[in-house]
Amino acid sequence: MRADSKKQNTLVMTMGSSGYQYGYSRYYANYGEIEGEVMHDGKAVTLKMLCYYSGYLDFAFDIDGVTSGSYNITVNVTEVDTGRTGTITLDVPYASHIPGFYVSPDKVPADLSRFFVAANVGKKYTVELIFN
Repeated sequence: MRADSKKQNTLVMTMGSSGYQYGYSRYYANYGEIEGEVMHDGKAVTLKMLCYYSGYLDFAFDIDGVTSGSYNITVNVTEVDTGRTGTITLDVPYASHIPGFYVSPDKVPADLSRFFVAANVGKKYTVELIFN
């Protein structure tokens, strides 16, 4: 399924929640929804987590056939209804316990963290992953 966006490497996320965690997860808990496809170097990228809780942003993904290394990625999140955006750039190493690429920074810009609240559950966001 293709995301409703002209940008490449863009997904559409429906904000979900589990307790005080907000966003999307298919790791431990299942909440939120994702539509679209992301490719990097001809390989499928699968988002596992983009969720926020207690000041931390959990971000995890797989790349088909890749089981080591790290990537520098810019994550752009845009609220579909308002056009408000939030951005973070992260160095994301491979974590065998996930398994996949995973990082959980605690220094999350306010323009991004403001989206991950109870009032936004059910709202749609575009999530663009830019491999730097």
